[in-house]
Amino acid sequence: MDKVKNPSFLARKLGCDTIDLRAIMQIFLPLLVDQFIVAFLTIVNSSMVSSYGQSSVAAVNMVDPVNNFLLQISTAIATGGAVVVAQYIGRKEPKNAGFAGAQAIFSSTGVALIFTLMIVFFSRPILNVLFGSVEKEIMDNGLVYFVGYGISFPSFAAWQAGLGIMRGTGNGRASMISSIIVNIIYVGLDLLLINVFQLGLLGLVISINIARFIGAVSSIVFLLKRSPELEIRFKHFLRWDGKIQKSIMLIGLPTAAEQLFFNGGRILTQTYIVTLGTAALTINAITNSLAYIYTIVGNVVALTVTTVVAQCIGAGRKDEGKRMLISWLWVSMILSVFACIGLRLVAPAMLGLYHPNADYVSEILYILTLEMIFVPTIWSFGFVFPAGMRAAGDAKFTSVVALVTMWVIRVALGYVLAVPMKMGIRGVWYSMYVEWAIRGVVFGIRFLGKRWMEHKII
Repeated sequence: MDKVKNPSFLARKLGCDTIDLRAIMQIFLPLLVDQFIVAFLTIVNSSMVSSYGQSSVAAVNMVDPVNNFLLQISTAIATGGAVVVAQYIGRKEPKNAGFAGAQAIFSSTGVALIFTLMIVFFSRPILNVLFGSVEKEIMDNGLVYFVGYGISFPSFAAWQAGLGIMRGTGNGRASMISSIIVNIIYVGLDLLLINVFQLGLLGLVISINIARFIGAVSSIVFLLKRSPELEIRFKHFLRWDGKIQKSIMLIGLPTAAEQLFFNGGRILTQTYIVTLGTAALTINAITNSLAYIYTIVGNVVALTVTTVVAQCIGAGRKDEGKRMLISWLWVSMILSVFACIGLRLVAPAMLGLYHPNADYVSEILYILTLEMIFVPTIWSFGFVFPAGMRAAGDAKFTSVVALVTMWVIRVALGYVLAVPMKMGIRGVWYSMYVEWAIRGVVFGIRFLGKRWMEHKII
């Protein structure tokens, strides 16, 4: 008897008329598998880089916030495209969904290309302004990584936009397969170029460019050949449609502004972490790499509710969208408890992959213990809530809250705790947890009202 009741209970709580639990799980489970495999491959990849020297780790960690600052502006536009696609799917208009997806690839790739050209011609002045006081070896490695990584921007933007379209249509399996294959190619090439040919960071950037180009081409081919219901044609990728672009930008531009200020804050944070020394840079780099895994479940839920809420809103069922958002918020919190405890238990073994100095280990494990406590309890409120609200069109509010809390709390408080109060790298992480909590309170209050559901996107 219980076996009959339990699925019915879960179907009522975690599914709805617009998109049932089975369809949601076809998005959620492939994404979950994908993200854990990608995280594992990323750790293996990072360990290969770290074996090439602590200066390589520090260089990657120093430059990554700048890369993300630029790259996520174009991927924010792709996010807008994914929301529009999902809303059209909810409205039962797959042809418009396909055209919107092609437009998202067009605009996000174009923006990424502009950033690539900027990096190629102005890489040294940019890094000198931001990190001029860093050691010469780290700066030289940083330049190689910055230019090489920047060249991959257009490929990455097109690939991520393609994956967003797949998820928006509910095809999580295709998105998973593409992501896993590309990352296996990336790590395999790294193994060859870094460990066998001893090319160091040059090998890393060659690998990432080849892998991302394959991802971009394969995702576009998939949309053209294996998604007949979307009726996408190659000419759609080359045509500008003002009406569709306006819908995409209603989500994409506020999200891009959020990413602009968010990653700008991370860059500013990085500038004062640099002043704390190479040890702080390395500890922060390794901890960031491992801490990312703690939020995988929550990030997968956030991606899932983006599609689910967008489809509910597109179908005109706002109450379902609100119910799905709160139900999956609880899923994020409950699953994160088990994931974070398990990850903390294996953290010492995973840490060995990075070959850290013995003096760094206790500090890294201390911060990872804080992650185990705060990710399940407060992270989801600050990040799953806004993902659903953004899918409903409330991108402007979520972006303003994110940038204010980032700059006032994480950047300013982080500096005060890390430098004047001499807490070092711990102060940076303490300020981040305070920011999560304040974000969660603000978005929780917003969720209780109805204004976040009153926007018109399509």
